[in-house]
Amino acid sequence: MDVSRSSFKIFLAESLGMVLSLGGITYFARELGSGELGAFFLFQALLFFLAVPSDMGVRIAVEKRISERSNPDSVLSTALLMKLGLLSLTVTGVFLAGGLVRSYIGYDLVAFLAVGIVLQELSGLMKNVLAGELRVGETASIDFANTLTKYGVGAVLVYAGYGVVGLAASVLAGLFVRLVLAYRACDTGFGRPRKDVMRSLGNYGKYAILPHIGRQVHQWMDVLLLGFMLTTSAVSVYELAWRVAGPVLLLSRSIGTAIFPQFSSWDSAGSREAIERLFSNIITPSLLLVFPALFGAAVLSREILSLVFGAEYAAGWLVLIVLMAGKIPGAVQSIVGRSLYGLDEPQYVTIGTTVTIATNLVFNVLLIWQFGVVGAALGTMASRTISTGLQFYFLSELIDVRIPYDELGWCLGASAVMAAVLSAVKTTVAVDSVVRLTGFVLAGAALYGAFVAMYPPLKNQITTQIQKSVPWT
Repeated sequence: MDVSRSSFKIFLAESLGMVLSLGGITYFARELGSGELGAFFLFQALLFFLAVPSDMGVRIAVEKRISERSNPDSVLSTALLMKLGLLSLTVTGVFLAGGLVRSYIGYDLVAFLAVGIVLQELSGLMKNVLAGELRVGETASIDFANTLTKYGVGAVLVYAGYGVVGLAASVLAGLFVRLVLAYRACDTGFGRPRKDVMRSLGNYGKYAILPHIGRQVHQWMDVLLLGFMLTTSAVSVYELAWRVAGPVLLLSRSIGTAIFPQFSSWDSAGSREAIERLFSNIITPSLLLVFPALFGAAVLSREILSLVFGAEYAAGWLVLIVLMAGKIPGAVQSIVGRSLYGLDEPQYVTIGTTVTIATNLVFNVLLIWQFGVVGAALGTMASRTISTGLQFYFLSELIDVRIPYDELGWCLGASAVMAAVLSAVKTTVAVDSVVRLTGFVLAGAALYGAFVAMYPPLKNQITTQIQKSVPWT
């Protein structure tokens, strides 16, 4: 498997998907208003949180075992039986708690939630099978199709007046498309379920349960707590700032997704030196977009939220800056956590995640109570930073990690200079329209790119990676 090319495919598909997502969310924000949009975000938060009891580490265990190329057909069949058992319990729980769900969201979306969790988990399982076959790059187009369907159908249904219910239905449509495409793409068939395979999946997956919870905690706990402690309007302000900050991690997540099966394969073959070499080479690319995004947000956060989504969302300008700062440890964790999984050391991710869950809950409750929406961002950033530091320490005990301080320092300096130039121009040119905002963003990207290119080692590394990644070069 070519890690560079797989990373590029995932990055390209996720970038296009993110453009569609932001475009769709912008349309929904202007058509529905903050209250209805906040209710939809709560529906999404519940859907993703319910992935925890519906999976219990099965999916990542499947990817690991199939990447080892040992009885893949039995692995898939056994995993499917385990998954269906867990799903039956989760769906039953959703219907039993239907009254609470309706009261919390404010809409009757219980049936949508039950169907959604089934489609989400089965389609996700087939994606993990595909990744375990060392065909990670092919999952990119499947995810793009999911995003395209979700926001395309959502736009049509919102225009037709179905509101939040239409958005929930569009989520199901996208997941159904993902399930069909992922199933058709997999080479692994169905074999005879085996008890020893079940034990193997369970032994590996038990270490992935808490990390799975940790991912949902990091992404959705703040939203769920805001829904309890504040209002749906506060939820929408926070979530829109989160969505704007989200694209910053596209590259690091793409790299993390691509390296896991490769590291797993190398680890099985005893090639630790290859793992050490590749990990050191991906640190700078993983952080390449994060630094300029943070400095750019410090200059333009208020204008981004108000001009793109509407004046009522400008209140989230400081939230956006804090969330951008939190993407620095987030980018590092994207590659560190997947590396630990690939090295067959999931227990270290579990330890880090335990700390994440505890600190995130405590920090969010205290800081939301004290600082409102900004407190949620501060709590999430603090918990992610602590968890990342812990996981990085564990990884450094397993392999020799060489950090390219000179390259990272240059990227940080280039970002600071870019922000200074934009701030100076902003004092004379008002950013009062989407056109001017776009001009500032493009100018900032060009400045940062030019400054980065002035450093020969970085320029050579980026050129080499582009030549290895892009299919037509």
